[in-house]
Amino acid sequence: MSVLARVFVILNFVLAIVYLSVAATLYHHKFDWRMQFQKIKYDYVEMKNFYKSQLRTRGEIINSYKDYLEMKEHQVSLLELAMQNIASDLEVALVHEATVKQDLVTVLNQHTKALMILSEKDNIIDEITKARDSFHRQFTIALKEKDTAENQVAALTRVVTDQHRDLAEVRQYLTKIKRERNDLRLQIEALRRIGIPVEMLAKRGAMPQIDAVVTSYKEPVRLVVLNVGSEHGVRTGFYFTIFDGGNFVAQVEVEKVMPRLCGTRVIFSTGPIREGMQATTRLY
Repeated sequence: MSVLARVFVILNFVLAIVYLSVAATLYHHKFDWRMQFQKIKYDYVEMKNFYKSQLRTRGEIINSYKDYLEMKEHQVSLLELAMQNIASDLEVALVHEATVKQDLVTVLNQHTKALMILSEKDNIIDEITKARDSFHRQFTIALKEKDTAENQVAALTRVVTDQHRDLAEVRQYLTKIKRERNDLRLQIEALRRIGIPVEMLAKRGAMPQIDAVVTSYKEPVRLVVLNVGSEHGVRTGFYFTIFDGGNFVAQVEVEKVMPRLCGTRVIFSTGPIREGMQATTRLY
């Protein structure tokens, strides 16, 4: 039942009560029916106007409730639209989150590759540092050799000056050379008599003059270590003659060359080899 119907029902009920009250009053008090009727009519009009006013007020309240309901329905529509927008934004956020995760994986892979590159870079830096240290050592050696060469050039310059000034001494030296040549012939004959193959030694290729000293001798393996190496021009296959004073002791062949040392193997010997003996590539 609607509100308006309820109002009419109440109104009828009230009117019925009023009519009953009026009838009871007239019956008990016997008032003037005309005056009472006018009064009842007046009360009825007043009550009718009152209830009309109430009906208008109720109608206004109902209309306000209708407007309120329409407003709430509009708000619900707005909320549904907002929920749809939120759901759409949530889907976009989920897609963005997946993209961010994929980007994060890519960044982590790049970070791993960067760490590997840095590790390789550290290894390269270590190699460069070692190469730099080696170059520095070689450069220091080169400077020392340069100083030695400069000293030798200065000495050679003095020698040339002395040669121009001492030509007489050169002639005397030539005479001395002739005597030494005769002595060499005698020494060669002596070497032949003791069984040294002088002709084979003489046929070997020319070698630079390199003087050395025996630093170690391992008799079981016939290994002789000399104090000269690649920095002095020694190469594998060079031959050194070892002397004790002016006496021939042994002939050795270079098998292993290091910067400042070389290892040689004894080819033949005429006596014991000791540390401190002189060795040279010249054949006396």
